[in-house]
Amino acid sequence: MQMAFDPERFAQEFSILKSFPKGNLHYLDNAAMSQVPDCVIKAMVDHETLRRSNVKRGIHHLAEAANEAFEKARVQVAVYLGVNHAEEVIFTSGATAGINILALSFGQNLKPDDEILLSHLEHHSNIIPWQMLRQRRGVTIRYLPITDDGRLNLDRAEELITDRTKLVAVSHGSNVTGAITDVTPLARLVHDKGSKLMLDGAQVAPKGPIDLARTGADFYVFSGHNFNGIVFYVAVVNDILIISATRHDPCSF
Repeated sequence: MQMAFDPERFAQEFSILKSFPKGNLHYLDNAAMSQVPDCVIKAMVDHETLRRSNVKRGIHHLAEAANEAFEKARVQVAVYLGVNHAEEVIFTSGATAGINILALSFGQNLKPDDEILLSHLEHHSNIIPWQMLRQRRGVTIRYLPITDDGRLNLDRAEELITDRTKLVAVSHGSNVTGAITDVTPLARLVHDKGSKLMLDGAQVAPKGPIDLARTGADFYVFSGHNFNGIVFYVAVVNDILIISATRHDPCSF
C-alpha cells in the first residue's frame, strides 16, 4: 500500500535536511520557524538576480518586474485563503506588526468603556499590543479561559462577549497545545453582539487552504516563516482597513 505522504521524498526538497547524515536531524520546531524548501530559495535567488528593486516606487524595468511578482503573490495568497478581493490581503513586516496595525487603527476609535476579549492561550504578540492600547485608550481587556484539555472554553464566550465588546482577538490554533478553535460559532456570537473577530492563524494557515469566509473572521493574520517560506506576514481584512500608523510608531510593540 502506497503512503499518501512520503517523508523521504519530502526531505529531498530541503537542502538543510540533506546536509545532515540520514536520521541525524529531527526538526520539530515548526511552530516557531519552519525550514525553507529549495524551490523557495530558488525564488528568492531569482528575485535578487533578475528583478531586485523596490515595489510600488519605480517605473523602470526591474521595478515593474518586482511589482508584478509582488502583486501576483498577493493574488495567490488570496486564492489560498478563499478571499474574493486580493486588495484585502496586506503584507506587513511581521505578525506582531500586523496586530499592532490593527491596534493602532481600529483601536484608535475605542473608548474607555469598550472591551477587548483575548484568551489565556494567546502568544504574547496577541497580548502586548492590546495592553499598550489599554494604556493609551483606557479600554478593558478580558480573557476567555481554557479547558482542562487546553482548548478555548467557548462555553464561557456568551457570558464574556457583551455589548461593550468591540473586538475578540484569539488564536485559530494554539502554538502550545496545537488545539484548533471551532471559530464558526464563536464568530456568530461575536457578530450578534456587533463586535469584530480577529484570528491569529499562524499555526493553522500552513496546514492547507482556508475558506476564510467560513471562519467568519473580520481580520486574519499569519506568518510566512511558519509556512516553509521567507519571513513575511499577512494580515487579511474583510473590509479594507485604512491604516493611519506605521510599524515605526513608538506605540508599536
